[in-house]
Amino acid sequence: MKKISENNLPLSYDPDENKRMENELLQLKLKAELGLEAHISANIPPSVENIFLKNMLAFEEGLLRAKETSIYELIGKPYFMAENAIDDHFLEIELKKLMELINQNQIAIDFLGDYDNRTKYKFLTEELFEEQVMNMHLPNMIMHCIYEDFHPNHKMDIKQKTEKFISSWFRKKKENLLFSLADEVILPDGNMLKKEKIINKLANYFDAYTSFENEYYSVDDINFEVKDDMGLAYAEGRMKYIALTEDLSVLKFEGSFKLYFTLEYDWWSIYFFIIPGFDISDF
Repeated sequence: MKKISENNLPLSYDPDENKRMENELLQLKLKAELGLEAHISANIPPSVENIFLKNMLAFEEGLLRAKETSIYELIGKPYFMAENAIDDHFLEIELKKLMELINQNQIAIDFLGDYDNRTKYKFLTEELFEEQVMNMHLPNMIMHCIYEDFHPNHKMDIKQKTEKFISSWFRKKKENLLFSLADEVILPDGNMLKKEKIINKLANYFDAYTSFENEYYSVDDINFEVKDDMGLAYAEGRMKYIALTEDLSVLKFEGSFKLYFTLEYDWWSIYFFIIPGFDISDF
């Protein structure tokens, strides 16, 4: 029979308690050696917290040892042809090879919009390869790079935010609407109102109905102007929905919607909106 020494005895015979005690030691190690504190919800199971703390410790220790390098060097400085020297057929093949090599080196490239292969290849070889990053490889750690962080796609961003706003409206998700609004919203009379108060008005509106059904919308036009990282935009279209009340009344709302956006710190937020069925001055 294998002899058990004091050094390999568990901290506790209760598995959860054992993890909690180990987590406390990991927290102390993070603070003592790296000056970091991990604020973790009390509802998270000790086993999940343990994985998070170990990954955090490994990442921070790796970061201390890592040196800065280019992504091109990080993936082994592969041979590649200039974008303007490849025809369309071979460019698709070369792009696939580069993407596979990048993925093998724990780097994920996301193109949120639709772009042709030449645009993607040119971006990889002329921009991304020159990007400076920390040279560190940890198990299961993926570095994510997003094309739109280099080349903002404002029309796509505005369209996605419009769709999210309308979808949240139909589901009466005022928390999601709060996230979409600017800090202050313009009222029809030109006065400004903090978005928290707008949300209260929306809550009153949503509470008047048990549900929205037969929803439909279409985004018909998007227009924007950006200058020096500041911008204004609008999105408009048609929408309709049926609102049901507790006394089984049915109200049909249909018409044009319009959302007005402002761009600050690379973030589009809504500062004025017109939605069929909702009159902010009534609440």
